[in-house]
Amino acid sequence: MSVISIATGKCGISIQEKAWITLLKEQGINEEGFIECQNTHQGINVYFEEVKQDVYKPRSIIADLDDQEINRVQNGFLKRLFQSNTSFSKQESSQNIFPRGYYSHGAELKEEIEYEIQKQVEVCDKVDSIQVQRSLCGGAGSGLGNVISDIIMDNYFSQIIHNTLVQLPDIKDENSWNTLEIYNTILSLHSLVISDIVIPFCNSNISNMNQNSFQLQKQFNFDTINNVVSQIQPNFTCGIRYPGSINASSRKICTNLVPFARVKMMTATFLPFNYFRQNQISQLELTDMIPQTLNEKNFFFGYGNPSIITSRHIFRSSNIFEEELELQLVKLYQKQEIPAWLPNSYSFQYCKVSSALNKNQILTLILNRNIYIQLQIYKKKFDEMLKKRAFIHHYLQEGMDEMEFQEAKYNTADLITEYQILSSFDGGQEE
Repeated sequence: MSVISIATGKCGISIQEKAWITLLKEQGINEEGFIECQNTHQGINVYFEEVKQDVYKPRSIIADLDDQEINRVQNGFLKRLFQSNTSFSKQESSQNIFPRGYYSHGAELKEEIEYEIQKQVEVCDKVDSIQVQRSLCGGAGSGLGNVISDIIMDNYFSQIIHNTLVQLPDIKDENSWNTLEIYNTILSLHSLVISDIVIPFCNSNISNMNQNSFQLQKQFNFDTINNVVSQIQPNFTCGIRYPGSINASSRKICTNLVPFARVKMMTATFLPFNYFRQNQISQLELTDMIPQTLNEKNFFFGYGNPSIITSRHIFRSSNIFEEELELQLVKLYQKQEIPAWLPNSYSFQYCKVSSALNKNQILTLILNRNIYIQLQIYKKKFDEMLKKRAFIHHYLQEGMDEMEFQEAKYNTADLITEYQILSSFDGGQEE
């Protein structure tokens, strides 16, 4: 099983960089790709390709419209880790608008990126998933991210799981929104439906988690947020990297989590939040963290009590007592209103190899019906701006048509309706 990781835009590239630092520690590889610890290299071929004996390079692709962020990574701590022919950029700025990434400059990169994806897929014996990191707020993440989604859809639909980790605009502070974030988000939102599973996050949610955790990180910034978010996808695949887990492939997880074709956006929690200070803070036990996995204060996206359709708990620890954890989960879900028409809606898996960052960890993914509330907020703001025709000329002069705004509006309305239909079941009874 292999995983190919694709990052686009400044946000996506920064998150992927942090993820590789974590994976290097877990797999016992140094920043140049050489094995340093022979005891930790099991599952090394999932994220890394052996280019020559005992030298490993990431199965990675990074793309942006300008080369500033790519140059930063290639001249930074990991400068000798990546292969040079796996990065793609133009000497252009996205100017924070979707069509520059999707139509004009981004489209010019499509053929090169598509060829590199095909090349990396072909050298793998079997591909578990393609993991994408992006933001819908900026021009490159939204526009060029859509180009990459189209490539995956056209070439690997139903063959390879498409896992997307995506930043969405902060819903708790509308005043912090960049003027064009909502346009970019709604115009590219349909590409998330193409993915097999979508894990969104908001910066404000993670900042609030820090406040609720007694400000464990005093200097809280984008770098800290990227540290937190970057842990999701490596932990998502821990079951295929280490022995002992069954039914842990990305396809099996998606089968359990996504019972409906277009309802794929997950509410994620990742505990403990104190992983970056593990030496100073006493370790939390898994049983202590289980009740917090459904606590709205720990959600990466959304707010309010979850309305659960399905969920998945991924436990990582070298000291797991399965019977005790399963008993705790039963007690937890007895307090939740679970749809009667979807029995056994929660699932779990164990990885008995601890993370490099913490002795005990839980990643929880929840298919939450109440996500439509956040989508309604985005659509309302989009409608207000579109009615005023605010800044539309920036998009039209890059090749867009006004009808695309209307189409994006209706697509979003349809998606909201699908979540609302699921929420209309009273007490989990079918109509």
